[in-house]
Amino acid sequence: MGVTIRSVLNGTLADIENRRYNIFVPISLGNPFFTRRTVREFTLWALERTKDKVAILVADKLAAINYQVLRGLSEEESVAAAMQEGDKFLGMAERVIRSLPADQQPRVAALRWEDIESGLRPMQDSIRSYYAENQNFKRQVHDIVHEMLGTQVPNDTDSVDKLGMYVIDEMPLMFKGMTHGSTTYEIFVYPGLSGIDHLVANIQNGAQFPDLADRLQLTSLQPNIEAYVE
Repeated sequence: MGVTIRSVLNGTLADIENRRYNIFVPISLGNPFFTRRTVREFTLWALERTKDKVAILVADKLAAINYQVLRGLSEEESVAAAMQEGDKFLGMAERVIRSLPADQQPRVAALRWEDIESGLRPMQDSIRSYYAENQNFKRQVHDIVHEMLGTQVPNDTDSVDKLGMYVIDEMPLMFKGMTHGSTTYEIFVYPGLSGIDHLVANIQNGAQFPDLADRLQLTSLQPNIEAYVE
């Protein structure tokens, strides 16, 4: 049992092995991959390669967008449902930390979306503005929504637009990482690559939407690690 790296976008495995970055482990509420065992394996792997610290991030409040559209909940109800589900994953993350060697436990933080969202908001607002202005970018975001959710996506543009906000609000995390306290976590490890990963990588490296990269002042490439527990 261990972590296998399948690919690294916009970087190399050497970048990771050389402890250049602080690493975080994001947990998506709807992804069945994330169990106590897999999160622990990812965390142990990250501890051996991170610059200083590791964070386990429960992306709970982010999922409220999907709950609102797909379950027909009000905004208030969807946030409450996402936070309730997030409580379970936060508890799991805290148990993972307690299971680590005692000297490693202070190096790992269990976080939820509201702990880091204020630092993402300016970039989220910029990407939302660009989404409203650029129809090609909007179409690509809609394609990602359909790729992620398949037949669950309602057949109306307003719903797809709302679901697109999940994609957009996640992008800053992928572009620049996140900051909590005095620590910035630059890169993450995640099972699988999808359209959003390739779009973000292409924006970073200038292959697509260079004007968005300029607007966001993206000056460096952030490696994206695809990994699995085997």
